[in-house]
This record gives sequence, C-alpha cells and structure tokens, in this order.
Amino acid sequence: MAGDLEVEVGERTGPDVVVAVEGTTTVGDGLELAPGEAAWVPVDDGPYRLAVDGVAHRVSAGG
Repeated sequence: MAGDLEVEVGERTGPDVVVAVEGTTTVGDGLELAPGEAAWVPVDDGPYRLAVDGVAHRVSAGG
C-alpha cells in the first residue's frame, strides 16, 4: 500500500502482519507504526481499519 489511503480489512482466515516502511501507518483504532515497526493482527481480532500515509506492506497467512 502506498500513498494516503484508508481501507477496511474484512474477514480473514489467518493472521496478518503489517509492516510500516515510510511515513505513518495506523492499525485498528489507533496503533501507530513508525517506519521499521510491525504489528501482528490475530485472525480472532476480526475486521480492522488500516490507514497509510506513506508506504506499508500487509502480509496475510492462511489463504
């Protein structure tokens, strides 16, 4: 993901890892990641919001 955008990540079958590369990345209701930081999002957390002002990568496991 790159630029200034916000997405709703829906139902998943496995966990996600979100890695901030550049700028600001916000996971869920306010977990802010600086460049080089990462967040583990368990599948049991359900859908979540992902806001990026810069560059971030979202990796999903479980198909």
